[in-house]
Amino acid sequence: MDFNTVNSDISVLAKLIDLPMTPKSVRWQVLDPKHGQGDLGPNDWVLVAVMELENGQAEQLASQSTPVAASDKIIDPLFQSLMAAELNGLVADLLAEHPAPEWRSANQFFRQPLLNGIFVLSRSANRLVLVLATT
Repeated sequence: MDFNTVNSDISVLAKLIDLPMTPKSVRWQVLDPKHGQGDLGPNDWVLVAVMELENGQAEQLASQSTPVAASDKIIDPLFQSLMAAELNGLVADLLAEHPAPEWRSANQFFRQPLLNGIFVLSRSANRLVLVLATT
């Protein structure tokens, strides 16, 4: 696995996670296992992706997912991983647009061993920020 390198190849990403739709474009990164924070252990790894969506895909994903409560213990360690990624500039732009984002369960993206995660949508920009972990 190529850790910490930002990639834009959708076909390689599709080998790591389930893609319920094909995004217009994507930038993604697998974070080094030494990055473990919070509930993430030293052998866990995290995948962070910022996807540009086609029209209608954001609504489709929103309708197929459930909100995650802000108090859910999964949000903090995954959010810390998100901010540590090289993609954090793209993430920060989206979060600036949505200062109180509605995190959603990312179960439609899960594929072994990435079985934990959340995402946030910007419907106005047709953009999704996804973070998945092996824990």
